[in-house]
Amino acid sequence: MTYDRPAAVKHGDCLKQSLSFLLDIELENIPNFHRFQVSVWKAAFFSWVESLGKEITETPDMPNNKCVAIYRTYDTETQEVSFLHAVVCDDGNIIFDILEKDDRFKYIRFVKAFIIS
Repeated sequence: MTYDRPAAVKHGDCLKQSLSFLLDIELENIPNFHRFQVSVWKAAFFSWVESLGKEITETPDMPNNKCVAIYRTYDTETQEVSFLHAVVCDDGNIIFDILEKDDRFKYIRFVKAFIIS
């Protein structure tokens, strides 16, 4: 099964945890964007970031600064392309990932990044 937005899996909500790490905000203060309808989650995400007094930019290229990066995953157990997964990167290197100790999922393609400043 594939998803059009970062999904919550057994390890938790990757987008929410990545935002908590990047912005130093408690998890309970971050909406559950994976529960929003596909057609509205990104607008809600951008509005929430802007409500913090921050700017957000979406880019198809990996930036050189800190960002929330979205990857398409591959499930090694089912051997299928799986969900989108959010991590925090700095200069193209993953610095935060709630799946870091789970070898089941592999990152097969960078999709986009959200730069929050």
